[in-house]
Amino acid sequence: MKAVDADRADSLPGRRLKADETFQFACRPDLACFNRCCRNLNLFLYPYDVLRLKRRLGMTADQFLDAYTDLVLRPGRSFPDVLLRMTDNAAQTCPFVSPEGCTVYPDRPFTCRSFPLEKGLALGAAGTRPEPVFFLNPPPFCLGPRQPQPTTAKEWFAEADTRRYDRFTERWALVQDRFGRGDPWGAEGPRGRRAKMAFMATYNLDAFRRFVFESSFLQRFKVPRERLRRMEGEDEALLELGLAWIEWILLGIRSADLRPRR
Repeated sequence: MKAVDADRADSLPGRRLKADETFQFACRPDLACFNRCCRNLNLFLYPYDVLRLKRRLGMTADQFLDAYTDLVLRPGRSFPDVLLRMTDNAAQTCPFVSPEGCTVYPDRPFTCRSFPLEKGLALGAAGTRPEPVFFLNPPPFCLGPRQPQPTTAKEWFAEADTRRYDRFTERWALVQDRFGRGDPWGAEGPRGRRAKMAFMATYNLDAFRRFVFESSFLQRFKVPRERLRRMEGEDEALLELGLAWIEWILLGIRSADLRPRR
């Protein structure tokens, strides 16, 4: 998911759709292209994707990141992209695909969940709420659009159960947009201490939990007691705090759930 200025929204790839506009698509094991979209991918993983996948696999965030991802810091960028590492075979398949389909389907990443649609956020004037925009963008080999099964973007995302993904991924898209509008790290650069802490607070929640509860974090910041209780065992609550911390400390966006101690 990407956030762009509203006047540039049509530059996103694919055919733009209204939320209630009908298109045709179906994916089934009997189609010749089944699983072909699960190979040789630049599949970006968002923080909530990593949370869901590492939990499903019974791994720590460190273990998952080491085993299944590549971190790519592109020239001129201030935060690394986290990409799912393809299997080292001739087809470069997704590590979670089998002949029968996706082995992590209930916790598949947002990009897979929304396919063949892509979702973006159109940013208007300051103070206005970003508007979701939808694009139909299947690869040329995909037979899904030829299937006489009508649906709409709104129905597709509801069927894919993206509600929780939307909540975190839209917020992360806005943080990434702010990162792209200027270097927040100063002289430290994107490999410095603050950048590493921002990565920890979003992608390595097990390390962030230790940081919150075992460092001086709670001596410096007030966090509501109920949220602290939830964070002890709930990764979603921890990710909410991590995003609030980044938004405030680096981007100047204040949060009611995180305040400095006087």
